[in-house]
Order: sequence, then C-alpha cells, then structure tokens
Amino acid sequence: VDVTWTKSESPIRTSEDQFAAYRAAMDEAGADGGTEAASKGDFASAFEGAATIIEAEYKVPYLAHAPMEPINCTAMVADGKCDVWTSTQVPLMVRTELSDALGIDKDDITVHHPYLGGSFGRRLEGVYAVMAARIAQATGYPIKSIWSREEDTQKALYRPAEISRFKGGLDESGALVAYDNVFAQRNDPAEASVPGIYAIPNTKVRVAEAPLHLPFAAWRSVDHSQHGFFIEGFIDEAAHAAGADPYEYRLAMLKDAPRQAAVLKKVADMADWSAPTAKGTAKGIAIVESFGTIVGQVIEVDMSAGKPKLK
Repeated sequence: VDVTWTKSESPIRTSEDQFAAYRAAMDEAGADGGTEAASKGDFASAFEGAATIIEAEYKVPYLAHAPMEPINCTAMVADGKCDVWTSTQVPLMVRTELSDALGIDKDDITVHHPYLGGSFGRRLEGVYAVMAARIAQATGYPIKSIWSREEDTQKALYRPAEISRFKGGLDESGALVAYDNVFAQRNDPAEASVPGIYAIPNTKVRVAEAPLHLPFAAWRSVDHSQHGFFIEGFIDEAAHAAGADPYEYRLAMLKDAPRQAAVLKKVADMADWSAPTAKGTAKGIAIVESFGTIVGQVIEVDMSAGKPKLK
C-alpha cells in the first residue's frame, strides 16, 4: 500500500487547543451572541434585577466508547456477493454502507449478526465492516479484522469534548429567576441543553459554534450525557447560593412537572435523603429526562480521606 500523507489544516493539536478554541468562540459570542437554542421570558431584565449573581463553567473531555468486545468483522466477497459476520447495532445501516463502498446491490449483501458485545454507540458506524470488506474484495480472500484495544482507542469516533458556561440570577428568596447558558457543540437531541423540566421564568440558551478537531459519533444518551451533568451541576450551584437543600430546591421548581417531581420524590425516599450522614460524607441528587425517560439518582460520597470515594 502506497500512502500519501497530507498536512492537517487545523491548528488544534491537543485537548487544551480544543478547549481554547471553545473558549475563544464563547468569548466572541459574549452576552448575546451565538445561535439561540431556547429562550423564555426576559433574561436581561431579570438578571439585572437579581439579588444574587452566580457563574459557573464546566468542561468534559473526549471520551472513547471502549466497548467490551473489540471491534471486529469477518468479510467475504465473491461472485458479486458479500457476506460479513459482525456485531452491529443497526445491520441495515451496515448493509447500506457496504453497498455504497463495494458497488454491490444491497440484496446481494448478507450481514450475519451474532450477539452484540456491548458498544454504547461505537457500532452504529460501519467503518470497520467496510474496511474488512474492501480488503476482501481487493484480495479475493476472506478477511478477518480485529482492532486491538489500543487501535480502537487511538482511532475511535469519540464523544465530543465540550465546555458549557452559565450565568444565573437569584431573587431575594433564593429562587432562580434568570438562567443563561452558552456552549460550543450542539448535536442530538436538540432539547438536551434546555432545562425544560424546571419552572425558571427567564431562560436563554445559546450555541457558540467552534471547530471540532476529532471525528465523533453517538455515545450512549448523546448530548444528554453532557448537558444532564452541566444543568444539574448548575442547579446545585444555585441551591448552594440560596442556602437551600438541593432536593427541596429542585422540587420547588418542578411544580409544573408532576411526573418528574414524582421521580425525584421516589429516589429521595429510596435513598433516605433526609437522614444525617457521617462526618466527611455528603449526598448528591440529580434528575434528567432523556428520550422520554425520567432518571433520578442519589449518591453518597466520602471525602474524609481527601479524595472522593463513592459509597
């Protein structure tokens, strides 16, 4: 194989370069720039009249899917037909990708589908099957391809890195009345970044798009896996600033969301939320709605040794 290398036009070389590009895009967007993702009420007036102002910034790194079963495929191309043996989340998508790559009609492609060994989005893409099938077509031999853990980690399609910035305004009672959020990457689903379950009267959510250096793909709950953390982290910041119990603080904002309130109450009851914790330990609570499913969680963390230990 003769390889011709080309130089990347991107100035991004490291994760820190990537985060710097995100911050530059958000700095340029300022207080009102970027693309609107959601808006409600009059944020500017509410923020200006707030009794307490809070700000926070969160960031998450690139994440590889790291499926338990290594990426693998066996392919045979002969007599105008293609057979592949591989685990895939969507066999019909793989068949289409193979048809496009090999120039073989989809009816002449058979995907033999053993049980899936855990993939979390990694096997939505059929690149590994196309690679094996193209080599099989070129050589005339059946080809078995296995990606090592090292290869898959290095060449994976990642969950994107992200930075998310928040500004909030609390009234005299400690209620969150103004909420502003700007971030750099918006993928799927669109509503993941919107704090729609909470009764916050004035909200502004924006995207300050920035270049992304590495290829990415779906990773579990997609954008919910990031924005759930961002939003719930900021709700905790607001509760802390208000001097309020984080469970009671959330519950008060779920007055128009009875199903979500029921889940929050249930998980707090299951965890015996109000029971005192030992010295150096504390509980945390969160609730996220993702693809129509409402998820509540309580954790207890021990910090007595100086590092967090999940109990």
